[in-house]
Amino acid sequence: MTDQQYAKAKRLYNYKNIIQLIKKDERELEVWKTKLIGIGAQNIDGLPKATKKDDRKIDIIEKKKEIIERLAREREKLLEEELRIREAIQKVEDPRLQLILRIKYMEGRSNRETADLMHCAERTMCYWSLEALDAIEID
Repeated sequence: MTDQQYAKAKRLYNYKNIIQLIKKDERELEVWKTKLIGIGAQNIDGLPKATKKDDRKIDIIEKKKEIIERLAREREKLLEEELRIREAIQKVEDPRLQLILRIKYMEGRSNRETADLMHCAERTMCYWSLEALDAIEID
């Protein structure tokens, strides 16, 4: 893989990383929502529990607000990046290479999974993936 191909692949994989960050933050938000209402995994038994101090609830609300704001920024970044990548993929002339780019980088599939979907050998997919990286123009 050339340096230019590597840089393009890294940029395309960044899209997947943003999705993973969003999922992580969504899970963290759920944890903080649960803490806010005072129900943890250990006290789902329905028995009454001691109430938490108001200061703790304020801290939880602030943390929840921080995560919501971060999620909004990450989602906006994701949409912008997705639009740039989709536009770049559409500019690739070969429909086969467009499909490979969508499967590998937009859906996050491996070479083996992509090869199975394209009905070709994994080695062929590696070659085609490099060809696709050469064909895409992404800033």
